[in-house]
Amino acid sequence: MSDSIDDIRRRMQQVRQTAACEVKEIVDSAKTLTDWRYHIKRHPWVCMGAAAALGYLVVPRKKHVRSEEAKELAALLKKYNVGVSAPAESSNKGMMKTMIGAAVPMLARTAVKVAQQRMAGGGLSGLLGAKPPETADEGVYDECDSPRYY
Repeated sequence: MSDSIDDIRRRMQQVRQTAACEVKEIVDSAKTLTDWRYHIKRHPWVCMGAAAALGYLVVPRKKHVRSEEAKELAALLKKYNVGVSAPAESSNKGMMKTMIGAAVPMLARTAVKVAQQRMAGGGLSGLLGAKPPETADEGVYDECDSPRYY
């Protein structure tokens, strides 16, 4: 009888110890899930795409003036001797050209930055993608043997 009571007490002690670590892991993962900086660092392209899509949906569309109406208005103003000329046809570059024009400098800066970081991390082998041995372990382990990212 006493053996089973001791076993139960020992088992309860183990459960209490593991429960504390598990609760700590759950709290840490919840903090990580709600930290926007973590997601930006881990998934920069997805976040940039989501921001671009959100911006596209939020920004109102430009109102287009029909060129026939503008020419008709200019003709009426000219008829009554008001000095106004018809608006020149605007060279509408298009959304894709504008986005490409904005993305090319950002991509160039990112490529240069990545090359600089890899060169600093190990010369030519760093540029080719080999990791130095000291950067292979990204996490810091706590008493529960679970990685913690800062």
